[in-house]
Amino acid sequence: MSALLVAATVGGIVIGIIAVEAVIGGSDVPQVEESKGRKAIWPYLATAEQASGIKGLATTGLAASKRESGWKNTAANRTSSEAAAACAAWKRNRAKAFAGSPYDDAEHYCWGTGGWFGMMPGNGMAVAPFQMLDPLWAIFDPATQTAIWAAMMERVIRKHLPSLPKEHRNWLSVRRAMASLATMRDFAEVNARSRETKERFRKDLIAVGVDPGFMYETASAKDYPGNSAVLEALRAIGGQS
Repeated sequence: MSALLVAATVGGIVIGIIAVEAVIGGSDVPQVEESKGRKAIWPYLATAEQASGIKGLATTGLAASKRESGWKNTAANRTSSEAAAACAAWKRNRAKAFAGSPYDDAEHYCWGTGGWFGMMPGNGMAVAPFQMLDPLWAIFDPATQTAIWAAMMERVIRKHLPSLPKEHRNWLSVRRAMASLATMRDFAEVNARSRETKERFRKDLIAVGVDPGFMYETASAKDYPGNSAVLEALRAIGGQS
């Protein structure tokens, strides 16, 4: 039996999804209690999905952000390895994306990864309308970081999923792409990282009360209205929480 998901609302605004009954492979998917962090992120995820037209975006974001940040929008990973990777991303995209930005320096781009989704600013902010924003603000502002993440997911779905066999153009492949494009392409699971990413995604979906069969649902961004439209919808919710 698949998970039965019920939208929890306050004043007509969806704040979460609760699994009220599910049996998957003989094991129960736990009922999920609402936490402060989950309640904070869900309006942004739900709005991002509605505004982007990408069905499944909110569910993927809920699972991914729980693992990456524990639903803390101010979370940051400033280890030397993350800082080095973030700096490499900035340098790779610097000339094309950040020329003219008042924040185009190592202080703003080489500190590591952060926000709900554990993003590198040099990657996520390399497209309009994000290039001229302050990374030390944008990666942690709820509305802005969610728009940046939604834009990243749209690019993966539009640019990279079509190269996969049709049966693998799903949310599992999108989640693997968050690890690396090489991992996304390893749908045959030859390498351990592909198998590990799949298992983590399975566990994360169960942890948020979602049937892990969700990962095999097709991901489509054909109705995406553009990054600015999604950002505008999210800013209508508000900024820092």
